[in-house]
Amino acid sequence: MGSRQVARILVIEDNQEVGETLCEAVRSLGSYAALCHNTDEGFTLLSQERFDLVVINFGLPGENGIEGAARIHETMPHLPIVLITGWLIDFDDEALSKSGIDHVLRKPVGLNGLEEIINRLVA
Repeated sequence: MGSRQVARILVIEDNQEVGETLCEAVRSLGSYAALCHNTDEGFTLLSQERFDLVVINFGLPGENGIEGAARIHETMPHLPIVLITGWLIDFDDEALSKSGIDHVLRKPVGLNGLEEIINRLVA
């Protein structure tokens, strides 16, 4: 697969352990990962650094992942967003699309699934 540029991925996850595990997985795939615990922290980091992909948890306290993704998408419409969730609910595809969410990953997130999504969404 030739050499590719290191993807820069922002993980927005309120659970410290889950967030750190996701970041470790991203790093093991050769990408850069930064962790924020809510959308406001994410916005601050997005204004300071360049990212190629945002991975956001659905079950964030306060503003959920779909609402947070919509806010990010409004400001940065070309930035791919992946929603992660442990909830066993079906999301409305139209609502996801309007929020700028490109893919939904179910927890626990497997390394192969994560790698596939990074490769597909980060050109």
